[in-house]
Amino acid sequence: MSQNLSAWSGVLACPLDHYTLIQNPDGALVCSHCGFFPPLIENKGRQVLDFRAEGTPQTVSVSFTLPIAPLDRYQLAQTHFRAPAAARASSTSQVKLKTKLDAGCQYYLRQLLAEHGADVPILDLGCGSGDNTRFLREIGFRNILPVDWSAVGAEILVDAHRLPLKDRSFRIVVSTAVFEHLYNPFVAMAEISRVLDDQGCFLGGASFWEAWHGSSYFHLTPDAWNVLLNQNALYLNDLWAGWGIVPAAISHVLTPGHFRRLGYGIQGLIERVYRLWGGEMAVRKFQLRASGSYMVYATRHQ
Repeated sequence: MSQNLSAWSGVLACPLDHYTLIQNPDGALVCSHCGFFPPLIENKGRQVLDFRAEGTPQTVSVSFTLPIAPLDRYQLAQTHFRAPAAARASSTSQVKLKTKLDAGCQYYLRQLLAEHGADVPILDLGCGSGDNTRFLREIGFRNILPVDWSAVGAEILVDAHRLPLKDRSFRIVVSTAVFEHLYNPFVAMAEISRVLDDQGCFLGGASFWEAWHGSSYFHLTPDAWNVLLNQNALYLNDLWAGWGIVPAAISHVLTPGHFRRLGYGIQGLIERVYRLWGGEMAVRKFQLRASGSYMVYATRHQ
């Protein structure tokens, strides 16, 4: 077990039944109940523990409250979109790092740092190459566990649908550009809710109007985010548009991988026209009709 991962040994659990992992005399971890053990494998030039339990079938039950009332678009435009406005009004300088955490996410993370302190445990779910983790450390957080299905930045490899973590073991879960790649987002969100403590917060986002990409399954609308969170004891505290529909269409559909900067420029011009015509509410309504992605901030309590 790596030195970094040793600090997390107290929160690691069996991904299949969440029982405690014990250490054999040879140092290997094994489930105290079912005998599962995470093999040490090479992943993109690094030795990491593999908690994905590939090849082990499992039946999972989830419960729903029915019926579910849809969001009101116009009410949402009035009551949400607070993060971008607060970020624009904030005098705090932005950290210049490559990250999928937009200005709204960065604003909330700074607020959470001030409220909860630097040592709260954070799960970077779907960490990729580690850009979000680097941002979190740069602004002052010290206790971050980056995990992923296979990416190089992960301390351990996990399946988001069965996290190898104990109940109530994290204060914050960060997950950007991940949920569209999960084949059962309800199960994954239930797992996130399980590992969040009583003051827990979820901050993330997923594709909406983007191309089918990288085995993406469910591209999430605001209603989808609300249902996912609400069904798992989390409250949709804020929602806002991520990157706009124009750069998403240009770089995902029209000219894949190219001219994203041009798309941002055109998107900004369209939004300025809407703002001149109908103010900030007109921009928000436009973004709720079409956006490349939506970002959310959710909490245990309203």
